[in-house]
Amino acid sequence: MRLALAYRVDENYAPGNTESQRTFFERLGAALEKRQHSVEIYALQTGSSVIGPASAQPGSLVSIAEVGELANLFRKANDYDLLHIHGSMSAGFFSGLTDTPVLLSLAPSSSVDPLSLLDNCGERTYLIWTENSDAPDHPRFLGVVRYGSESIAEDYLNVYKKILAMYHREDHRPWGYYQVLSDLENHKVKRIVVYPGKRLSLQRHGKRSEHWVMISGGGLVTLDDQEILVELGQSVDIPVGVKHRILNPGPDLAVFVEIQMGAYFGEDDIERFEDDFGRV
Repeated sequence: MRLALAYRVDENYAPGNTESQRTFFERLGAALEKRQHSVEIYALQTGSSVIGPASAQPGSLVSIAEVGELANLFRKANDYDLLHIHGSMSAGFFSGLTDTPVLLSLAPSSSVDPLSLLDNCGERTYLIWTENSDAPDHPRFLGVVRYGSESIAEDYLNVYKKILAMYHREDHRPWGYYQVLSDLENHKVKRIVVYPGKRLSLQRHGKRSEHWVMISGGGLVTLDDQEILVELGQSVDIPVGVKHRILNPGPDLAVFVEIQMGAYFGEDDIERFEDDFGRV
């Protein structure tokens, strides 16, 4: 799972807690990465220039700096499986610009109308409270995750998985994810995304050959003892029985289309020899 965590730097996420926003989210990010998830953290800067009426409550004001940084984040939203944004109601109004699910974690207050907020955000926007309060009756309100919880990484992972199950865009793996584009009797086609620095297991198939076409980024492909750099627009053939894997050596996502031909296309036709994630 590839996650973007974003927070407002001036937000007090837990009354009486002296841990800084930055320290908390770095700790959360590290805990998620230990569980083999890719995490990038964004601090949403606030400033004195604000958008909103002079009579607005402080919690409802949106700074120009925050809007600009949210716009930059949402331009990259499709690089992630999920955006988790803390303390920023305004983030929800950007959520209609992307197909990527968005989770808002907010402290309940009199200035937050959760039903109105969710109804005016994108349909893939979800909400949790960061402290106990009345629960709004809305299918996209997912409960409470308290910041004082000792199991907060697991608590959040459970929420993330629940969201991705409701919007099952891809099948996720530690190295990235894939989407099946076609699955018929004589072929199967996948769109496969590999995260930067990650690689698939060294494997072979006994019942199918594969043809890979790189459509974004590039990858270093292993075919038995040979290594081939496959760049945008290039392709490589993988015969039945040949050991193979792909590494994404670059800073961006590597995306390729895999066309399988043969007698059987099940995931159990995989014989692994090496794996970075303990699946041998």
